[in-house]
Amino acid sequence: MAKRLLLLWACVVVAGCGGSSSPEDKCEDFVDTVCDRLSSCVGEEDTDDCVREGEDALGCARVTSVSSTYDDCIDDLEDTSCEALLDTDEDGNSTPALPLTCRGVLRTGIGAPAMPASFWRLAR
Repeated sequence: MAKRLLLLWACVVVAGCGGSSSPEDKCEDFVDTVCDRLSSCVGEEDTDDCVREGEDALGCARVTSVSSTYDDCIDDLEDTSCEALLDTDEDGNSTPALPLTCRGVLRTGIGAPAMPASFWRLAR
C-alpha cells in the first residue's frame, strides 16, 4: 500500500493556565493522544514516528502554558469518532481535523504559536 502524508493543523494561540503537569508534559500528552487516535483510525500500530515528529513540530520544550480547554480537548480527542477526526474527500484523501476544543490549547512564552498550522505526518 502506498504511503501518504496526513496533515493535521492546530492553531496554537490561546494562553492559559497549567495544573499539576508542566506545559511541556501536557504538550507531550497532547501529541501522544493525537497520534494514538489518528493511528487507530488509519490502522497504524506504531506511533513512534508520529510522536517524535509531532513533538518536534510543536516544540513542546517551548510551550509555556495551556488553555483552560486543554482537558476538554483531550477528552474530545479520545471520544470523537474517526469519521469526525478524518475528513475524507471524494478521491479518498483524508485530512485530520482537531475538535474545536483543541484550537489554541498550547502557547509559547512569547505569545507566538508553538508551531505552524500544518504539522502532523502519519503513514497510511
